[in-house]
Amino acid sequence: MGFKALTVNTPVEQDAHIFAEDDAVLYGGIIGGDCVLPVGGVLAATIISNNAIRIKDGMVCVGGHIGRIVKGDYEDMAIANGVSGQNRNDLIVARFVSGGTGGADTYGLVVIQGTPGAAAKDPAVVKGDLYAGERQRDYPLYRVRLEGLSVAGLDKLYEVGRMLPDKVNISDIVDNLTTKDAKKPLSSKQGNALDIKKLDKDGGNGANLVNTFTQATTRANLASGEKQSITLGKIMKFFADLKTGAFNTVVNNLTTTAAGYVMDARQGKILSDLVNTKFDKANIWYADTSATTIVNFLNARIAEVKKKPDGFYVIYGGWAGKGEGITLAQKKGAVYLTFIYYNNIYTVAPKDSSGNSYLYNRVPLDSFGVIETGNGIPNATYIDAKNAKCYWVRKGDVCQVALEFTPLKLFSPGTILFTGLPASQSWGEFQYVALSENGNVDVSVLYLDGTVLKEWYSYHPKVGVNVKTGFTYICRSKDETAVA
Repeated sequence: MGFKALTVNTPVEQDAHIFAEDDAVLYGGIIGGDCVLPVGGVLAATIISNNAIRIKDGMVCVGGHIGRIVKGDYEDMAIANGVSGQNRNDLIVARFVSGGTGGADTYGLVVIQGTPGAAAKDPAVVKGDLYAGERQRDYPLYRVRLEGLSVAGLDKLYEVGRMLPDKVNISDIVDNLTTKDAKKPLSSKQGNALDIKKLDKDGGNGANLVNTFTQATTRANLASGEKQSITLGKIMKFFADLKTGAFNTVVNNLTTTAAGYVMDARQGKILSDLVNTKFDKANIWYADTSATTIVNFLNARIAEVKKKPDGFYVIYGGWAGKGEGITLAQKKGAVYLTFIYYNNIYTVAPKDSSGNSYLYNRVPLDSFGVIETGNGIPNATYIDAKNAKCYWVRKGDVCQVALEFTPLKLFSPGTILFTGLPASQSWGEFQYVALSENGNVDVSVLYLDGTVLKEWYSYHPKVGVNVKTGFTYICRSKDETAVA
């Protein structure tokens, strides 16, 4: 038929030529799409029961076709019974069914029932293009959520469309960005200015923006697409975690002494080479815990060290696994013995011209004589003799003791614990940590009286609690008497 005039009068004898679909095209173009119009109650919904949803007054547009519930009226939508133990979604839709050009159409609100199941899903709707000649178009208004036999809730699915705006008077248009009157329209000139200044990839630099953000709780890398406040929070966390070393100058030498500098990693290699020159990792030995083996072991190491270059050679762990580290030092053919006692490092000296023995650094080991070993004898009245251990190793005037015992009864001052040790040059005390009878961890004291090892304190160690300790002392030469 070609062009069709709508807003014209035709001769009375002619049939009507304006149909509902003509109006629908007009309204669809003006309103812009399916929506609920901002009229009356806007088709608000209320749950009446588990089988009824009430829709209030309002107006809806579906494919340009307008339908309404008049003011003061409503429509109740029937909801089928739910299924116990299952979930279901029903949809309330505005449905238009075309009867073709000039034919009888149907238009109303209907319920599309979903399928019950463990997980509820929306039923299918028909979105036919009425302008293209398709016959049915549904516009969802509400989702009715059923859980078992009950209606659990409603979800609004429609959008509220717009009505034609009021006319604008030219005199009301403002050409500035300072007016605060919400009823005044903004000129297109100012809109263009805002568009130019907007912050996007082609816009302004945002030099005067004020940022509000919170420091992140953990360090994390930046991610594309995240909010600016998140990015700034991450950056703040990195700065907060930086220590003073991050702001120091790096130097590649071993001579700088001024504060505020850190050493280049390359100097670590230089230091490692220097250390390995004096302390060869290949010359660290592990000492067996056997008393017999360590005698042979130590003698073998002494003989071996004499042939090596100047430097330090370590027996790792020490005798009887007690951590009593022994170091052998070689310097110009002389070998020195060093041991650990009370967290201090000592070397052993032979008797001086007055007949006394001392502990000090770098004393030749060669004149100390052969190594002797033995076992102290436990006092079975006070100590569980079956499990007691008192190993000793003597080299000249130096004796190392590894001790383990369990008290059978409370000790008194002077209680004899072990006999048969190499005689000490003088009366001496040796501290150790033990559990006392009152439950406290306290320091207790052993003391050597000649060849006898005695307990000095009462009430600890606790009866039945195992004690492990060790000590080093200066022995009396076999041809000398004890020093008072």
